[in-house]
Amino acid sequence: MSPEQKLILRIIIVIVTAVIVYFLTGLIHIGEGQTVFLSRHRSWRKTLSKKGWHYVIPLAYHVSRHYSQKEKNYRVALAPKESISFKAKIADPIAYEYRTERYPELVRDLWKKKGRALTENDIKESLKSIGMEVISAKIPEVSTQQ
Repeated sequence: MSPEQKLILRIIIVIVTAVIVYFLTGLIHIGEGQTVFLSRHRSWRKTLSKKGWHYVIPLAYHVSRHYSQKEKNYRVALAPKESISFKAKIADPIAYEYRTERYPELVRDLWKKKGRALTENDIKESLKSIGMEVISAKIPEVSTQQ
């Protein structure tokens, strides 16, 4: 084999390897209780929530991060030594993916508006707007020490 043929063969091998690796990046594994979104040009196209391996064309679709459908504990710091804890799950993954506000900002805004009069129901209603379902919440109690 001449040096030119060897060079062409190496270039072909590199190109074929690059194409194979590129198409392997379209493999997605979805675990139990997880959801993934496919979007195209920043707009939602499809929701994948079936457990197992899926394939998407990498150039055509963008894959969001994995969202768990299970209950999780969240904590929002309000002030030094003061925080609100709540247990919630993502009830509406599409609303959660395309939300304009994050849950800490929503909870802090509620705290500023209502202060100690804040109730668990207020938190539930506020977080429903971003696709979260609050199971339970622990709100700081009024301090009696002076």
